[in-house]
Amino acid sequence: MVNNNGGAIYNKGYITCNGNTTIAYSTARLGAGIYNDGGTLICTGPIHVHHNKAPYGAGVYNSGTIQFQQGAIIDYNVATTNGGGIFNNASGTITVGLDETHPADINVSFDTASGSFGQGGIGNSGTIIIYGKTTINGNYASKAFARAAGLYNSGGTIICKGEVNILDNFVESATSSPTSTGGGGIANISAGTINFEGTTTINNNCHYNGLGGGIYNAGKSTINFLSTATLNNNYSSSSGGAIYNTKSFINFKGNVTINGNSATSSAGIYNDSVINIGTDIAHPANLVLNEDTARTGAGGGIYNTANGTINCYGNLTATNDTSKTTGGDFETFAQELR
Repeated sequence: MVNNNGGAIYNKGYITCNGNTTIAYSTARLGAGIYNDGGTLICTGPIHVHHNKAPYGAGVYNSGTIQFQQGAIIDYNVATTNGGGIFNNASGTITVGLDETHPADINVSFDTASGSFGQGGIGNSGTIIIYGKTTINGNYASKAFARAAGLYNSGGTIICKGEVNILDNFVESATSSPTSTGGGGIANISAGTINFEGTTTINNNCHYNGLGGGIYNAGKSTINFLSTATLNNNYSSSSGGAIYNTKSFINFKGNVTINGNSATSSAGIYNDSVINIGTDIAHPANLVLNEDTARTGAGGGIYNTANGTINCYGNLTATNDTSKTTGGDFETFAQELR
């Protein structure tokens, strides 16, 4: 057991791992598996980081440069505060794969964080670029104000070039004020930017006692979906079963399906800012909402506030959405819904 930083690897210099790398069952204060403290770590072979434990960044804590050239599996790590799988701070850069012609995949699954701001799978304030497939699955975050069991981005930049699957992540927030926390699958805040360039699936995520079961996007942040997107069967105990968008932007360049989501109100989409479906009339995209359920409030499919603008440049189809009060498919007080 190491009581300071970097249980298995502590790096301030330059390390190259050329074969298969496994890092497991280590403990530390920061980065039980890997603590990259301003250094450079290059793994030219595949890496598996599992069953490590630390208050922050149990699997990987990075404030330098990391390259996983042949992909990474980060699973079953436990953070007693934040960043169960990966904690990438503002000065950190993580790259998975070499480039678009030499992609590699990352799988961040079944990691846990039990601190005030959660971040069960990935917590990021720096830069992450993934050239292959991204899987973020079955991660868990708990305690007061917990956010994003799957992917938490605060002021950073995340670019996913390939297919993305964010599935079965669960946040159990202990706070009695659900309006202060959000994001079962994804929380993007503080002018953060996320680009999903491949087909993206965000299914079966849950935020219990918070906003945005699938996505919570707030604080002048932007999420861009450059291909098709599916958000199915996400759950919020408050508003925004699939999407909660406030003072921020979401841009869908491809077709969007939002199906079977559940929330107290606004089961499909809650919006008080700007959501674009398609780029313009010449570059349309379609939105389908189906069987979303607002359990006690309004807006089974879409709840668009007086400050909200939703531009749908293709077809909008809403069927079988349910609300206990008004707006089974739509509830809008908006400046624009077109």
